[in-house]
Amino acid sequence: MDAGELECGENATTAGSADIKRRSNKAADRFRSVALFSFGCGAAGRQSVCSGTLEVAGVLPPSGLYGSGFAAPPASANRRIRFVKQTGGVAKWNNSRATRKIITKRTFEVSVIRTIQDPEKIKEVGEFHQINSENSIHFFWYWTEQTLFKWDFWLSWCFAIVPWMLWFRYRNKQSSGRLLLAGFLAIIIASWMDFTGVNIGLWYYTGLAIPTIPDYVPWDFCMIPVFIMFMLQIKPQISVYLKALVFALVSAFIGEPIFLWIGLYKMLHWNLLYSVPIYFLLFILCHKVSRIRFE
Repeated sequence: MDAGELECGENATTAGSADIKRRSNKAADRFRSVALFSFGCGAAGRQSVCSGTLEVAGVLPPSGLYGSGFAAPPASANRRIRFVKQTGGVAKWNNSRATRKIITKRTFEVSVIRTIQDPEKIKEVGEFHQINSENSIHFFWYWTEQTLFKWDFWLSWCFAIVPWMLWFRYRNKQSSGRLLLAGFLAIIIASWMDFTGVNIGLWYYTGLAIPTIPDYVPWDFCMIPVFIMFMLQIKPQISVYLKALVFALVSAFIGEPIFLWIGLYKMLHWNLLYSVPIYFLLFILCHKVSRIRFE
């Protein structure tokens, strides 16, 4: 038997058990889970292989965040859990709270792989990951209650669909390939910069079309690339720098203020003037890419 400790959630040993608890401020009675482990380990070369039975009991929303049962508790970087089979499960409905109680039992195998990374660093990064995961879960349930199928949800999807409908209707079919290449570059750059801005606290969005993506998908994936492609398509003989300036000014001083007025966009540590050079350079890059010829 391997006498070493195996970390899972909080503290668990190969001969003991671990309680993994998740709490939510508003969703405490909707999302609770307790996972109990009991297993034995045997040494096998450079890794320890454990097997046993996982019993999970808890309360899930009707939709089932993890499908029909619970997912495995989060594994550390030097461990992986593989489920072999599910031996059974019981689901009970509680109509008053619109939840169901699920009790499942699964057989699993655990492989502990030695790593060259500092175990303390793995633990510390795991703590940050746990915080992000819990915040994402909390926001997901908030989004389902306050945004899903509300007016801002439908408006966001209109902003996402209509630009591409206009593009496919009025695009220059002979130049579609190179223009789409420029549009995809705009999507990559805009979404990455938007994602970074949200993560470091420069701004945030309400009325998200997709709750698991923190940046505003209709702006980054639809409105910006389609606007650039139309600007590249119309009057190609006009100076690219003039077009880039028009694109930057319209996006920064017309597009963004409209979203501020609607309430879908909230600036924290940002100014509309900062957006102008970014949009200007973005258009120049997309124009360069659109001029690439493939032989």
